[in-house]
Amino acid sequence: MNQRNYIARSTLAAVVAESAHPKWARCWKHLPDGGTHAEHLTLCGRCVEAVGEQILFTNGGRSI
Repeated sequence: MNQRNYIARSTLAAVVAESAHPKWARCWKHLPDGGTHAEHLTLCGRCVEAVGEQILFTNGGRSI
């Protein structure tokens, strides 16, 4: 069976539902972790870590 026949015979389905979690400002993902860092209330946990690493990198490791 070739790929074309397999695709033609398969059944695809999708479910669309509104997320219970907010969309974060930096990554636009809908995640439950976020909004807990006082300086970055609109970021998820992953983005807070990334922004923190950027600050350290661009500031030569000194605290702002």
